[in-house]
Amino acid sequence: MSSREPATLTGKSSPVAPQQLTVVTRQRLLDLLVVEKVWWWGALDEVRFLERLYDLDALAGDGFRRLTAREDIAQHCLNNDDWPPEWVFTDERFGLNGDSPQPLLRFLAEMLHPVVRRDPTEVQRLAGSLTTSSRPTASSSTSTSAGCRSTQAGPARLSMAPGRTGSSNHDRS
Repeated sequence: MSSREPATLTGKSSPVAPQQLTVVTRQRLLDLLVVEKVWWWGALDEVRFLERLYDLDALAGDGFRRLTAREDIAQHCLNNDDWPPEWVFTDERFGLNGDSPQPLLRFLAEMLHPVVRRDPTEVQRLAGSLTTSSRPTASSSTSTSAGCRSTQAGPARLSMAPGRTGSSNHDRS
C-alpha cells in the first residue's frame, strides 16, 4: 500500500470481512469517536471530508430550505455551527449506524487518510484507539436460546502504511 492510500481495517493476514464487525463493535467505534471528541473531518471541513466519500449533491437536504446534503451540511456545520460533531453518526443519509458495516469502514479509513490527518502521531494514536475498540470483549459473547455460545469474530486491526501522515484534532474557532 502506498502512503497515499487510506488505511484499511485488516485481520491478522487478510482483510476483515464486513460481517465480522458486529453491531456492538460498530457502536463501540462510534462511541469512541464521541467520547474522545475526535474531529472526524481532521484538517478538512465536514463538507470537504464527506464529499470524498459521498455525492453530496445527489443526497437530499432537509426538505425545507436546502435541496441537497451539501447545502444542508454547509448551513449547519459551516455557517451556523449548530450541529454537534456526532450528527453524522446517526444521519441515515450516510449509513454509518446502519445494517451494513461497509460505510463505517470506509469512513474510518478516510479519517486516517493523509489528506485528512497530517500528524503521524495523531494517526497512530487514533488507529490504536480504533483497534482497541474493535477487539472482542467478554461481553461480545452471547448465549443463544438453545444454550450455545456464539462469539464475535477475531479482533480487527487497523493497518497503517509506513510514513503515513495526518492532523490532530483541531479547534474550529
